[in-house]
Amino acid sequence: IIKIFPADLYGPTIIKDIKGPLPQAQMISAVVSLIACILCGTTVGIMWPGIYNVSTDVIRNGGTGLFAYLALAGDMGCAGGPGILGIVAELFNENLKAGMMVSSLFPIAFVVLFFILLRSQRR
Repeated sequence: IIKIFPADLYGPTIIKDIKGPLPQAQMISAVVSLIACILCGTTVGIMWPGIYNVSTDVIRNGGTGLFAYLALAGDMGCAGGPGILGIVAELFNENLKAGMMVSSLFPIAFVVLFFILLRSQRR
């Protein structure tokens, strides 16, 4: 397999020769990663309208300020998550896999906090 990177994007043209086909484990990992991305995008796409709906039911007179705070919280999460990933990767000698492992804890924390909130509302 030969990868060619165009000179106008990456400076001088780089030609890298990778010998042999991709191992089957990497191909399975790529499929699993693609499915995980699809599921993540679907759940986030459903989550945001739901949060807006629930917040307007809970905080009746929230108005524009409520939506501004929700947008701010979303922006902080979108900036903070990759920032934490980068910091962890840098701490582990530029190992991006370590950063990705830590950022995989974000959805787990979301689910745990969701069930804690659900349990507290039932009481």
